[in-house]
Formats: sequence, structure tokens, C-alpha cells
Amino acid sequence: MPTPPIHERIREAIASELRAIGVELADGSPVEPPWNRAYAMELWEPKQAVLPCLSVTYEGGEEQFRGGTNASDDIGYPVLVAMHGVGPVNTPNDRTGTLPIEFRDRVRGRFHLKHLAGVPEVWQCEFVPNPIINLELPQYEKLTTAVAIIAWARVERAYTGSA
Repeated sequence: MPTPPIHERIREAIASELRAIGVELADGSPVEPPWNRAYAMELWEPKQAVLPCLSVTYEGGEEQFRGGTNASDDIGYPVLVAMHGVGPVNTPNDRTGTLPIEFRDRVRGRFHLKHLAGVPEVWQCEFVPNPIINLELPQYEKLTTAVAIIAWARVERAYTGSA
């Protein structure tokens, strides 16, 4: 089943915001990994990425529903935001240059209870600190840390009645 176009736009917007964090951290210097490598992809595919990096994928779970209006529904689109290292995780050899707690704090500060730039339907993002991780992910051993972001969007309700 293909993901909705809005979910793709959400992933792209979150990856763009992660790269913006890198620019802010660089403060005029070249942006360092993993912040300069934020990939938005359907599923985590290490062959499409250069480590260390950040990934924004659809592996964050199923859509959630929360109220809405007479004409629209509030739908939560979850995405998994992960930091991948090069060597053994959480050692000086993982070469991410960013501690997991720093990564998590920056992502929480950027997204939690805020709008998502570039996706007007999203009225609020929610930070989830403990996402369920699939242990069968390719190169799972390189996963340094991960969080989930649920982007709450108000989408027009599809007509399902009869004339």
C-alpha cells in the first residue's frame, strides 16, 4: 500500500528541518555529519545513505485518528527519526559527532508541540521518545538512537455516503 502524499511531504519537511539544525550548529562553518546527511525515505535502506547520518522513515507506525470537524479529520502521521553511526554504537568510534541525548533534545525542541514548516495541513507535531524499533532493520547495530514524531494534520474527510 503506497503511503499518502502528505506523509511523504511530512518526511521531507522533517528531514529539511534536521538539516537546518545542522546549519545552525555549524554557525558559519561547514555542516558536520550526521546533520548534513538527513535522508527522507519510505523505509530505511542503508545502501541509499552515507554513514553517519539521520534518517526519516515511514517505520514509525500506523496513522492515528483524533477528532476533527464536520468536514475534516485530525490524522497523526508517525515517522521514525533515527541517528545512525559508523562503528560500535555510543563509542568514540561511532563517529556521529553528536551524543544521543543531544540529538534527542534538539529534535524534541525543534518539533514538539510546534507546526511543521512546508506542510500547511500539519497543525502540531508530537515528540515520542520511545518508539518501537524493528530489530530486523538493515544495519540495526549502527542505530545510535531513535525517536518518533507524530505530525497531526487536518485533512478533508472523503465523502462516503450515497446520493
